[in-house]
Amino acid sequence: MLSFKINEAGNFVVIQRIMGFCSTDTMTVEYTADLTQKRVNVEPWRPTSESDRKWFEDYYRAKFEKFIEAVKNPKKVEVLRPAFHEVFNKAHRSWCEANPDVTREERKAAYAETYERIRPDFVVVKEVVPDEVR
Repeated sequence: MLSFKINEAGNFVVIQRIMGFCSTDTMTVEYTADLTQKRVNVEPWRPTSESDRKWFEDYYRAKFEKFIEAVKNPKKVEVLRPAFHEVFNKAHRSWCEANPDVTREERKAAYAETYERIRPDFVVVKEVVPDEVR
């Protein structure tokens, strides 16, 4: 599995994870921003050849553009605060105890109504910025 990110120095980093039955091996290939050098894992930097640069452009450039786009335009996601489920379950349980002789459909409708009534107080919108893309 390959994932892509850009580190603090502006270098392109390709991370390859090979998952085996007993272990996961990771190989990291780092290219300088101008594609003049590359480093595999912790080996010293070495100059890139024309074929290295062509390989990067053909197979990796689009993934890094996707990463840059994702960082520039982070996704907004709604997250429920942890207390939501506790408050929701307590409210719905008390409704069920107050109305023991209702049908299953009425209970489902009350469940949905309670959810919609309580949910807005517990929603937090977060921006999700990826640290890498696949």
